[in-house]
Amino acid sequence: LADANERLEQVVAERTEQLAARTRLLDEVNESIADGLCVFNEDFCIIASNQRASEISGAPPAKWAPGADLRRLVEIGVAAGVYEVDSTEAFFDEFRSALQSKGAHQNLRRQRDGRIVLETYRNRPSGGYVATYHDMTEMKRRESQLEQLNEELLVAKEKAEAGARALDRPRHGADGF
Repeated sequence: LADANERLEQVVAERTEQLAARTRLLDEVNESIADGLCVFNEDFCIIASNQRASEISGAPPAKWAPGADLRRLVEIGVAAGVYEVDSTEAFFDEFRSALQSKGAHQNLRRQRDGRIVLETYRNRPSGGYVATYHDMTEMKRRESQLEQLNEELLVAKEKAEAGARALDRPRHGADGF
C-alpha cells in the first residue's frame, strides 16, 4: 500500500509539473501575440485576457481583469461613440445574431485616440466567447492613401485621354486643311 501510494504521488507530481509547464507556455503565447485576446463566460464576465487587449483599448488593465464585465466596456464604448450602434442592447443584439448565423461577430471600433480596432468574437466550444482585438489603424490609413492615389490616377488618365483625343481631331485652317 505504501509503495502504491508513493507511485501515485509521483504520478500526481509529474502530471502537476506537466500542467504547470503547459500553463506557463499558454501564458507566454497569450502575452506574446500581437492582438488583444480575451475569454468571456456566457454572462460576459472576463475569464482571462492578455495585456494587449488593455493596451489596444486604452482602458485601464483593471477593466480587463478576470471578473470584469464586457458589458461595462461596451457601455463605455457606446457612450464614447466608438461603435456604430445606438445602444449597448443593439451591440449585443447584433453580437448574438451574428454568432447564431455565422459563428462569429466582427465590428470596427473607431476609438477617440484615432485607432481603428477590428473586434472578432467567436463561440467557445465549452460555452462563452473568445475575442480578438486587432489594431487596423495603419492598414486603414494605407487603404485610404491608396484610394486617394487611385482617384488621382483616374483623373490624370481622363485628362491624358482627353488630351489625346484633342490631338487626334482634324484641325482646319483658313485654307480648309
